[in-house]
Amino acid sequence: MQQVQSMVALHMLTWQLFLNYWRGRFTENEAVTQRIKSHFRVLPIGPNLILNVVCFNLFFLLLLRAAGFSDAFQHFSLVWIVAPSITGSLAFYHYKCGPSVWAVTPALVVDWAHNFLMMCLPSRPCPSRTA
Repeated sequence: MQQVQSMVALHMLTWQLFLNYWRGRFTENEAVTQRIKSHFRVLPIGPNLILNVVCFNLFFLLLLRAAGFSDAFQHFSLVWIVAPSITGSLAFYHYKCGPSVWAVTPALVVDWAHNFLMMCLPSRPCPSRTA
């Protein structure tokens, strides 16, 4: 229940941010932004990047399947798009952040999923998303 309340509050705060911007009340947006940030969990940068790139590529493959692309194209995408993307990203993140990128724990995955859900909701008021 708390998750739903947080999502509703976040949705309303995002609308408030949008309306303040639209009306030119830029000074009020700092307080609203801080309230929005309070709904997200702080994650270490490295593991967050790892989870982002892996999930992005998994969603990409799921969308290919859902859209009905051929098995041959899905295999091509896996070998020539997804595998290089994940391999290159993991190598780069390890280079930039060090071994801390591999510190992915079940609790961190739960926090990442929480942030992912909270991030999806604010996009609803965006005029380009709802048009």
